[in-house]
Amino acid sequence: MRTKATRKINIEQLDPNFEKDVMKMPDGEKISACFQCGICSGACPLAFAMDYTPRQIAEMVRLGLRADVLSSSAIWICSTCYMCYERCPQGVKPTEVMNAVRNLAVKENYPIPPVYEKMASILKEYGWVYDISDFFNDERKMLGLPPLEKPNVKAITEELKDTAMRKLLGKEKE
Repeated sequence: MRTKATRKINIEQLDPNFEKDVMKMPDGEKISACFQCGICSGACPLAFAMDYTPRQIAEMVRLGLRADVLSSSAIWICSTCYMCYERCPQGVKPTEVMNAVRNLAVKENYPIPPVYEKMASILKEYGWVYDISDFFNDERKMLGLPPLEKPNVKAITEELKDTAMRKLLGKEKE
């Protein structure tokens, strides 16, 4: 049985515009500088849980494997810890490339994992991805930190309306 890394690629699977589409996204423009050193994958604390490593995602973008990348769990598992970003010798900004690809997946109506839908509903309600209770502010007070004020949820929702997040926040589809 072939693994995803060694399978044969059918020419019909390739989209010659995919890399260009990623490069048009904010912070996706440096994907073409990736020379496949693998440092991003070696630094990624979640690579073990991904169907494709960050290095493989970069190569698949460059090859034009649009459907494989946009339906990949890796783009959603990325925790945006910036370990790869800090170590990339080419300044590709792999974390930002993952964000660009994620936004493209949403724009092209690929499935969004349910956990993101839940986070969006909490963000819409509280202005954070989780509720900041009095317990957190009591802890902050004990540490000599100022309390966290309730965010302006309406302003946050308004800021997000022009992003892919609007689908998750209940806005009209693009």
